[in-house]
Amino acid sequence: MANEQVKTSVKTKIWTGQARHLCDDVMSVIENNGEVTLPSGRPLEPLFTKRQRQLARLIVWALIFAGLLVVAKAIR
Repeated sequence: MANEQVKTSVKTKIWTGQARHLCDDVMSVIENNGEVTLPSGRPLEPLFTKRQRQLARLIVWALIFAGLLVVAKAIR
């Protein structure tokens, strides 16, 4: 009997993991003297990279220039 493996269900493992996570959260609040810190709203990485922003600016300026050429030809 001592060598038998105890079968646990997946639900039990998931619940145990959730309980451990909750316990860790509670302990972190206790360690911080009851102060709950929330993450800042800013993402860690920018939405667009520097190169992507440069490419977007280039496309916008090209469209503006093309529009000005069309207007200049229409006036002529």
